[in-house]
Amino acid sequence: MTADTIELPPVEVEAPALPPEEEEPPITDLRPPGGLPPVWPWPPEVAEVIVSGQISNTWESVEVQINYAEAWPSFKFQTVEGQNQDVQGGGRAPMYLPGQYVQIKLGGQLAVTGIIVTRQTAYDATHHQIQFEGRGVTWLAARASHLDTTGNFDGMSFLEAAQTVLAPFAGDGVGITIRGELDPKPFPKLQIQPGETIWNFIERIGRPRGVVIGTDPKGNFIFTGYHTTEPGDMVIEGKNIKTCNAILSIEGIFSEYDVRGSQPGDDQTNGAAASEVHGEHPGDLGKYSARSYSPNLTPAEEPGDQSDMQDRAKHEHEWHDFTYAQAVVTVYGWLQQNGLLWQAGQSVLLYSPMIPFNQVMSVQRVTFTQSSAHGTLTTLDLVLPGLLQGSALFNVSKGVPDISDKPKEGTTPQKQPLPQQQHGAPRAQQAPPLAPPANPFADWRIF
Repeated sequence: MTADTIELPPVEVEAPALPPEEEEPPITDLRPPGGLPPVWPWPPEVAEVIVSGQISNTWESVEVQINYAEAWPSFKFQTVEGQNQDVQGGGRAPMYLPGQYVQIKLGGQLAVTGIIVTRQTAYDATHHQIQFEGRGVTWLAARASHLDTTGNFDGMSFLEAAQTVLAPFAGDGVGITIRGELDPKPFPKLQIQPGETIWNFIERIGRPRGVVIGTDPKGNFIFTGYHTTEPGDMVIEGKNIKTCNAILSIEGIFSEYDVRGSQPGDDQTNGAAASEVHGEHPGDLGKYSARSYSPNLTPAEEPGDQSDMQDRAKHEHEWHDFTYAQAVVTVYGWLQQNGLLWQAGQSVLLYSPMIPFNQVMSVQRVTFTQSSAHGTLTTLDLVLPGLLQGSALFNVSKGVPDISDKPKEGTTPQKQPLPQQQHGAPRAQQAPPLAPPANPFADWRIF
């Protein structure tokens, strides 16, 4: 008996509706807050070294340091040669020889444009490691001498003189970026000393004009004058701070700042009026100490008139008195909450009742590191904004003396203070307990 095949009519089954596509969260939302990523290295925070178009991104350890007030950034990479074959675009990994130009990207964002200066190789029967170190391309100009038959810059402003000595390095990618307002006043007499490096020259002539000099990721020198600044992120005790080392110190603070120099003489200006030009500015020591008389005298680097000496004394006050508060803060990862790399020169809100701080600070130095032993970290060296010629647009401190605004005139020094005189208790004794960050930040960022 043969069984006939029974054909059933097809059954149409409606597929279940797919869930609506959700927008992919920002990469910073994927990182567990306040802790290490679940895998190492965390994919968005990979260091890439680009040499001749080839990208290598397998490293045992990474260190990139950028200082807002120094002549060049620096970097150091270590790997096992022969295993570093993860090169996009195919081919062998570059040899990383001294003199090669490189771009360093961290988390896909440009951190340094530089040049390799040193390569080290170490090996035995079982291990073969290489390490290379480099500098930003501004290193080429900063350490160089200016070859000029006269070295004469009479009548030039700071910017004009700096442009002149940096012009030969444009072909190496070295340029100029200006932040804030630079003093346009020309120097009546200005010479570069034989053998003086270009960095020493522009830093020397920047001091009387109040210019802070640093570098950016593209290989430009940054010339910074007075500017306003507002925080781009927050570092908060108990939230995203891994470690913090804070210092409050009056060691570098004086009661007054005197600058003495001279100016070129002519028929109207001669004798003591030309040879003994004097400027002064009050200091902040009296804000912190009952024994407040301790003056500072600085010889002027360049000839100038009374106005020049006054400005020079004011800048000396800023670069001493704004060293009162400093903090070194380490956070996890390389990226801020907005997904951007931390930047030297930017401002942050530092909230830490242990210091105590509820304070806008500026990043003077940022150090990016990565290793299997310690993970991916960023260390921020924070200073008062005035040290970098910045002025915070606001301060959210509750009852804490405001030390982020534009420079304030200090207490008039008493040259013979009496024992019973009091100039105010130290700041730490005056500050009440800190309140958590309030508006305008409450709705701006949630940790």
